[in-house]
Amino acid sequence: MAGRWSDTLKENPELFREQTVVSLFRKAAEAAPDKLAVVSDTRKLTYREVEEKSNQIVWAMKEADIQSGTIIGIRSGRSAASICAMLAVWKLGCAYVYIDAVSPDNYNAYIEKQCRMDFIMTAEFIQQAIHTQPTSYFAEVGDPDRLAVIIFTSGSTGDPKGVMLSHRSLTASAFNCCTELDINSDDVLSCFTSLMFVASVNDISTSFCVGCTLDLVPYAIRRKIRMIADYYIDHRITVAYLPPHMAMKYMDMPQSPYLRLLMVGAEPARNLRRQNYRIVNIYASSEGASIVTYYDVHDERKDYPIGRPMPTYRAYIVDEQGQPVKDGEIGELWLSGRQLFDGYLGMEDLTAEMLIPNPFSDEPDFRRVFRTRDLVSMTDEGLVCHGRADDMVKIRGFRVESAGVETHMLEYPGIREACCVAFKDDGGTNILFGYYISDYEIDHSLFRNYLNKVMPYYYVPTGLVQCEDFPRLPSGKVDRRAFPVPPELNDRELLARKYK
Repeated sequence: MAGRWSDTLKENPELFREQTVVSLFRKAAEAAPDKLAVVSDTRKLTYREVEEKSNQIVWAMKEADIQSGTIIGIRSGRSAASICAMLAVWKLGCAYVYIDAVSPDNYNAYIEKQCRMDFIMTAEFIQQAIHTQPTSYFAEVGDPDRLAVIIFTSGSTGDPKGVMLSHRSLTASAFNCCTELDINSDDVLSCFTSLMFVASVNDISTSFCVGCTLDLVPYAIRRKIRMIADYYIDHRITVAYLPPHMAMKYMDMPQSPYLRLLMVGAEPARNLRRQNYRIVNIYASSEGASIVTYYDVHDERKDYPIGRPMPTYRAYIVDEQGQPVKDGEIGELWLSGRQLFDGYLGMEDLTAEMLIPNPFSDEPDFRRVFRTRDLVSMTDEGLVCHGRADDMVKIRGFRVESAGVETHMLEYPGIREACCVAFKDDGGTNILFGYYISDYEIDHSLFRNYLNKVMPYYYVPTGLVQCEDFPRLPSGKVDRRAFPVPPELNDRELLARKYK
């Protein structure tokens, strides 16, 4: 097969619709069997080796009498072997849930209970399979509509929800990455996030579909930006993802001559300086099978649009009655497209509430819409995010958007990051606190005077608190629920004195 496999895909985009991740992986392996497929801190495997080892694992699964359609737990660590196990699960027509050993025990126990797992694959099972089973071809069970993976949300707004994604969702996302972000067979794509998050699923499925190299950033260095910068150079990483707070720090590190695409997402991006590589601000979600919209960053700003939808999506901005709003007006983002999830595991009522018939189209790919609860508006540069409808609170009788407060806080000189949190006192009144990160001490009286000039009085936080860092979820997102309740919350006089 001449030329790059990714070029063949671009010339024949219907392959993304007709194939599963497994079948596209096998075509990529046929095109370049000796190309590196997976790199981890302990192992490097070619496409031929991943094909053979995943065959060995799936034969062991058959020997263990695991049936197609089973939900399989994978608890074998951040390794190349785990990636082979995921492919094996897909070959048997099963779906996987990755169980991260660094997650709290109660969180993992909850996931196992929700999925009713009869089988959890360990590193020992994989090694035994690789030493005892044949490498012979295993005919794939399944089709593009078969369940591929279940991603559990962090549980930051209630119990974790199991988001069900099919091969159809994963190949649609890979199509977008191939066509819009130009991820191709020559790339070395670094996987930064935990294997339990949707970003990693996108990294894995996209790499396998387009035939590039997937490089698992070692867990030990994922919070050490200088070591990550060195890793990008040493491993010749060409495509990378970083959360915004780490992307800003990366700009101050030695820049890799190999990097050509940096994706930034999970939270609003700030202050990204133009580089020799492409920088893309992405809006993504588990329900959207990762990347939904993207915006090319060309200058340094306090905030950026989230841009335009990927080709497999249509976006609608609606009011509280579900009617389209005018351009420039803020409304809830509804999404439609074949990339959408298939529902929440075991939560039929929530699925029916959030995933509804599309009132604007009856085309096969767009018959459903997902109500994201994210507030957006349309501008000349594309979609702009205004936070979540869930983050709206009543302050002194007025509706306040946390994202709106944060935007104005970030406009003050020296503020690098901002987070607005409302606490309810014993009388049921919401008290607003503004947390921020700055490189130097901020005079709060001047800061407060500025805020009073640029936004309504009820938007101005009662308390302004400087932090070295924010509490964060394993995904890197700010954990708003982890900010401690201020001890002065119920003493108005003390509040006024301390936070004046």
